[in-house]
Amino acid sequence: MREIRFAWVCRNIHFNTISRVELTDTMLLNGSFPSWIKSNNCEVIAKILPTGLHDCKGKEVYEGDNIRNGDKIDEVIFHQGCFCYKMADRRYHIFDNTTGEVIGNKWGYGD
Repeated sequence: MREIRFAWVCRNIHFNTISRVELTDTMLLNGSFPSWIKSNNCEVIAKILPTGLHDCKGKEVYEGDNIRNGDKIDEVIFHQGCFCYKMADRRYHIFDNTTGEVIGNKWGYGD
């Protein structure tokens, strides 16, 4: 059976830092989270999905990531059943290649 993967974007209330916490359905069932989440020290900002694709440097691409494609920077979003680039002109293009590079994300956490 295939394991379900997703992530939370969380703010550590004690340290006021934002991070991506990768989770699986098994981790949820077993309660195997990082200790700072268990101690009620976590504010969940967003729930995000991995796209299943990697950028040109091998980094996994997640929903909300900003991708540099040449001189353009686009946000990866889940729109109408697929992962897309949200273009600056409010158009959407299907995210189907990994020639770009992840340069950040809309929440401001670093990996």
